[in-house]
Amino acid sequence: MVRRNAILERAERGERSLGCWMTFPSVQIVELIAFAGFHFVQIDGEHGPFSPEDIEFTCLAAQAAGLTVTARIPSLDPGTITSYLDRGVQGILAPHVESSDEAEALVSACRFAPDGERSWGGGRALHFNDPTAVQGRDGSRADLMARANAELIVMAQLESKTALDAIDDLLSVPGIDYFAFGPNDPAIKAAMAQTVQRAHAVGRKMTTDDMSMTYVQSLLLDAGRAFVESN
Repeated sequence: MVRRNAILERAERGERSLGCWMTFPSVQIVELIAFAGFHFVQIDGEHGPFSPEDIEFTCLAAQAAGLTVTARIPSLDPGTITSYLDRGVQGILAPHVESSDEAEALVSACRFAPDGERSWGGGRALHFNDPTAVQGRDGSRADLMARANAELIVMAQLESKTALDAIDDLLSVPGIDYFAFGPNDPAIKAAMAQTVQRAHAVGRKMTTDDMSMTYVQSLLLDAGRAFVESN
């Protein structure tokens, strides 16, 4: 059965989800994050050293511990997106989204028909394409596809002036659940507050509306430095 997405489940109750940004793979740290009370982990597939095997093992460890997995993908390539989803990722954050065409392509690659054009594969998220498992857990392939769509989060990261200039077009694209920032340009940072207001005005959400995240290296360094300084 398709797992409930903890972020969506908590958002439905008006509760914020706590996540840890994983910049490197470690199934042991994933388990510790769950012990600490987090709700999800986010894989950095754009800058982190995650192989397909690392993604799959992260999903296995996280789901066994009751955590949802989201991922920042390295590109908008549909095959790459499918690979992440087939491993068990339930949230896709796409970097450098700058136009409505790119946003529409992102949604199409992430969701099964009729909401998109995600291809059906044989990954663990689809019960390894075993008809008996699909029928026993979800009823039918169509049911599984519908549930997978319903439990998936699609996020677009706005990182440039081009993206912010196109914000009205981007906000009009159906199927984007959250928008996020990732700017380095000070001029872009100054426009972020206005962008948030425009998103909220048309009923769209930013990731910060429902999620708070920290970085795994920050947790380790903060605790390590506190220990060093106290001795």
